[in-house]
Amino acid sequence: MEVALKTLLRIFLLFLVAQPLRVHSRSLRSTNKRIQNGTETSEGVIEFAKARKYLKAFGYVEENGADFNTTNTGDLKVNNDDVFDEDLERSIKRFQEFYHLNVSGKLDSETIKLMSKPRCGVPDFGLKVSSKFAFIEGKPKWSKKNLTYRFESGMEIIPIEVLRSVFEEAFTQWSNVSSFTFEEAPNGTDADIEIGFFSGDHGDGFPFNRFGPILAHTFPPPDGRLHVNEDKPWSDTIPIKGRYYDLVWVAMHEIGHLLGLDHSSHHHAIMYAYVDIGVNRRTLDGDDIASIQSLYSSPSMGYGENSRAVRSSPAMITIKASKVKECWFFFHLEDECDQDENWASIKWIYTQQFSTIYSTIYRHKRTQKLIKIRLIVVQKHIT
Repeated sequence: MEVALKTLLRIFLLFLVAQPLRVHSRSLRSTNKRIQNGTETSEGVIEFAKARKYLKAFGYVEENGADFNTTNTGDLKVNNDDVFDEDLERSIKRFQEFYHLNVSGKLDSETIKLMSKPRCGVPDFGLKVSSKFAFIEGKPKWSKKNLTYRFESGMEIIPIEVLRSVFEEAFTQWSNVSSFTFEEAPNGTDADIEIGFFSGDHGDGFPFNRFGPILAHTFPPPDGRLHVNEDKPWSDTIPIKGRYYDLVWVAMHEIGHLLGLDHSSHHHAIMYAYVDIGVNRRTLDGDDIASIQSLYSSPSMGYGENSRAVRSSPAMITIKASKVKECWFFFHLEDECDQDENWASIKWIYTQQFSTIYSTIYRHKRTQKLIKIRLIVVQKHIT
């Protein structure tokens, strides 16, 4: 009897040793755990497979590249590739570099916190961090500047009057800084832009998930589809009361994609991929405006001493009390520069309602050459 008990005990202990003792968290969050070389040193393990799936969905895994037409950003299911290796470390570094995090190659708390935030479903194509502006791969653009839009669905969730107000404000923000005009198409007619609110699988190959991070996604020009996740809590008010997302903010962001812009790595830009809950953001950042004007070569409002060397354009205008108060100008130095290195900016604050002439000296950051820039600041037309 004693021999049988000893034998049974040995078998039980051998069974325990053979089983992997792992505790998976249900999200990418890591609390009170220290991570070294991508692995935790206390109880539990980071879901490396989930992190890998996330990074692949948003364009950071090199094997397949960032192809919006083949990557399903709505499905972040875990696979069996739960191993930390050089490929995962390299992808994490690319993500950290793009979003100006500490480039450790580890799933540290700062990285996991950002990955856990709600965001746009369009992948981060602009992975060349040295580039000043990020455009969708291939730089697709509209061949016309007068675009029409219509609401495909969503009226049963949000009143049509509210939808019209939200998207009119969002479109106006972009038309104010570009040569585009936007107009709602008459009923029964085709439109360049189709706006819809959907739940789950809605037929475009990129299903929404009620509990996933994706708020909306858009297809690049000239496709024109803008889809919003109807299962998320939306608000059009200022300020937002409670845990809701600013629909105007998200609409402005997705319209940027519709026009051909990619994600920005600048936190204050509308084209930043991540959205804060309970926060209003409805002003285009200088990076947003300079990007759209660079992509579509908007007419210059400034003049340089050497017209071949300098091109300038307004990049942010704030209006208060019917007067232009503040203006950012971005300067594109075309002489001895490449497009990744040749942008500078100057902030000009004034209260006059009339045109102002402004000159400054700018030292080119690569050649150290002094260039005099002479601007004619023109008052923005106020309607």
